[in-house]
This record gives sequence, structure tokens and C-alpha cells, in this order.
Amino acid sequence: MKFQIINIISGLTAYLCLFSAGDTLLSWHFFLKKDVSVTNAFIKAGDIGNIYGTDLTQQKKIEIQDTILSENPFVDTKWKSEYIRAMLEKKYIFPESIRGTEIQISIPSHMYSIQEMEEILLGAYSGFLSNDYMISVKNQVSLPANIPFKIKVDLTKIPGEKTANVLLETGSFEKKIKISYTLLKKYTMIQAVKDLEYGDRLTHDNIRKTSMWLDHTVDSVFQVIPLGYVTLRKIPAGMTILSNDVVKKIDVNNGETIALEYSSGNLFIQSTVRACESGSIGEVIKFRNTKNKYIYGEIISKERASFVKGAF
Repeated sequence: MKFQIINIISGLTAYLCLFSAGDTLLSWHFFLKKDVSVTNAFIKAGDIGNIYGTDLTQQKKIEIQDTILSENPFVDTKWKSEYIRAMLEKKYIFPESIRGTEIQISIPSHMYSIQEMEEILLGAYSGFLSNDYMISVKNQVSLPANIPFKIKVDLTKIPGEKTANVLLETGSFEKKIKISYTLLKKYTMIQAVKDLEYGDRLTHDNIRKTSMWLDHTVDSVFQVIPLGYVTLRKIPAGMTILSNDVVKKIDVNNGETIALEYSSGNLFIQSTVRACESGSIGEVIKFRNTKNKYIYGEIISKERASFVKGAF
């Protein structure tokens, strides 16, 4: 019994000596295992080590654990002793002992769907884009819940792959999360309905208008159906026709005289008119008749045009 009492007293004495030491392991091990609530986050401080420092501006010893955690409330982030030391030195706080310290933060996050993220990015443009632009996000995005954020986007209207920066701000600390998306623009394109050979003339029967969302700019786009143009190469059905694929063939030149025809039932009238502009077969252009009145007609051939009532 005497020896047991001596062992107990020795053990307590050893523990008290260890507890009172400047680098107390057991007491700090117990303290660091506590959960500390900071801005809706649960901080789990693990491993053994002291987190004390000296504020050189005030020349006093401070506990720096809460300072580190409150300024860095971001999802699943770890700070080891080297990072803590570097950050504190920027604030003129000399870390006295941060041996083995590692702090883990875990913040509840919200998973934004693709559609939600596309709407957020469109809102970031604040009406800068017209209705012929669209945003496409490929993946869902996870952002911290209950933490305000703002988004910076590329305001140029050039379609293509872009990156938006989501800025999370808490106090003096800021973190960026990058989100990749594609800016698409709607183009009205001319498409071949049939296979076109070299030298074929474009007509209503072999071409059509179609709308396409593209992730790149297209400089050579026809705004109207290019009637009267002929192909400069073979164009398969379904292929988009660009301006360098065709060339306009003028069939009636400005100032030339041709026959303008009008027919209705058994009535057929033909008169000579002078072209007031150049045009190709299939186009409607302006003519002047013998009474110096302007009328319009669709070019049928080099010598004939068909009267168009109420054109323009």
C-alpha cells in the first residue's frame, strides 16, 4: 500500500510538471480536439501543439487559433503550421509555438445545378447580352452555403470557352473559385438542302435558312438567302454555305432593258423596262417603265422578268 501511494503521488507530480511546461502536450491535445463554431462552420483542430503568438504591434501574448479560423471559413481547407506561420508574420504576429498544428474546416455547401449556375451567370451579365446569346455550363458547382459571393465574368461578346471568378468574401479574406462555361451565339445560316456541284446556282429549292448556336464567331454569314449566287466548290447536303463558297453572278446589269411580263388568267401583258439596279436570277429588283414609273419584277432570265405587285 505504501508503494502504491508513492506511485500515485509520483504520477500526479509528473503530470503537474508536464501540464505547467511551456509546451504542454496533454492539455493542448485536449483543448484542440474541441469543436469551435465560426460563421456557420465547425472547426476541428487536430494533432498536438500550441497555438500562441505575440502581437508585435501591441507587445502582448495572444491566442491566435480563433484569428486563423475566423479569417478562413472555406470548404474543406487545411492549414498546417508552415501556412499559419507565414500568414501571421504578414500581420506582425510572431508565432511562438505552432509545432505540429493542423486545423481542418468543414462548411456546409450547396450544390448548384447546371441550370441554376447558368441563370446566375446570365444574371452576372446584367442585360449586357441580347437574346441571341446563351450560356452553357457543363458541370454542377458546389459553393459554400450562407456565405455571400459575387461573380466576375468576361463582358466581351465573343463566343467561346470562358471562365468566371466566384469571389467569396469574409472580412478581409477573399477566395476565388473558377467556373468554366461556354458562351454561345445564335447565327442565322444558309444551309444546302441538296448536294451542290461546282457552278450550281442557288435557288429556293436547294438552300434554306437555319438557326445555329455556335461557340465561335462566323464572319461570313448571309443575312438573306443568296439567290443568284453560284457555287465555287462541291457542297454536300446539310453543309453551311459561307460567302467564300459562292460568288454572285449578275444576270441583269443596271441600265439594261428587258421584257417585263404580267399574266393573270387569260390576260398576258409584256412591256419593255429598264433596270435601275443590277441583279441575279431569282432576285426582285427595281425597274422603270416607258412612263418613268418605278415598278418591281423578279428576274427570270437575262431577257425577262416577272411583274411583282406590291413589292417593297
